[in-house]
Amino acid sequence: MRKLIASLFALGLVVVPQVASASFGQVHRSTGGARDRIVVPNQTPGSSVPLMVEVTRNRNLTLNACGWGRFQHKTGGNIGGITDIKVGGVSIASNMVVGAVPTCASGVSNVNHPVGSVFRDGNIGVGEAIWYIRGGTGAGSIVAAVSSLNIVRVKANNCGFASFRITASRPFTEFETELPLVQYILSSLPTTNSVGLVCRKTGNTYTTYAPASGF
Repeated sequence: MRKLIASLFALGLVVVPQVASASFGQVHRSTGGARDRIVVPNQTPGSSVPLMVEVTRNRNLTLNACGWGRFQHKTGGNIGGITDIKVGGVSIASNMVVGAVPTCASGVSNVNHPVGSVFRDGNIGVGEAIWYIRGGTGAGSIVAAVSSLNIVRVKANNCGFASFRITASRPFTEFETELPLVQYILSSLPTTNSVGLVCRKTGNTYTTYAPASGF
């Protein structure tokens, strides 16, 4: 036990008490040890911990003679609903129109919605829907940046905290915890550039150690 504590203090670590500090007892970011991650504490050891994060995917749409393009989006499993659609860096997600499904016959559309309009045919909940975008007044192509929610799961370690790696493809710029449902902004999280939380086993007991330098 003395050797374990001595080695941990050599790393600049201290034991986290039963009542964790306000910083390490809440969701936080750790950038120490060349590992950029989000840490979610106070979980059941061994449990699957979910975070809901926004993921953006570029979709190449071919426009028909009336300027309409479409894509299919499934919801269910790990994929959630669409949160934003951007064309040329401009959000058009709020330009939702209703009525008949857009069709085109001999260059004439059955609807007269302006360029930038978005139409959804199908269920916004679990299932799948076909999304239509009027990207122009005639044939062509556009790139639509479609953002949707993705559930990422990580197993909590024996000390009850889960670590989510931050990567270029999964930046966690904004994310949500499930229970309780809380929204977070990465840039607003308390951040430590020390080694981060460490879980160590002594006998049959697992103990959490935190960086002595804190935040």
